[in-house]
Amino acid sequence: MKKVLYAIAALFVSVAGVFGQTTWTVDNVHSNVKFTVSHLIISEVEGSFRVYSGSIRSESSDFTRSAVEFAVDVNSINTDNGMRDN
Repeated sequence: MKKVLYAIAALFVSVAGVFGQTTWTVDNVHSNVKFTVSHLIISEVEGSFRVYSGSIRSESSDFTRSAVEFAVDVNSINTDNGMRDN
């Protein structure tokens, strides 16, 4: 009986490895979303977004069947100028 249970457990583990889906998510502590915009051709405005999220899901190791999702909350813009940000 133990051998049958071990065989079933091994089957589930191997099937989970074959059909498993891998998901990576953006680590907000170690990432950022920044931008630069030219202003009157003589200067640049730099800014960032504080609220964002993203993920990559892959069903295979070569990324042929993968999906990328990324979202930014535009209300979380920060250019160090409150009037401009509002």
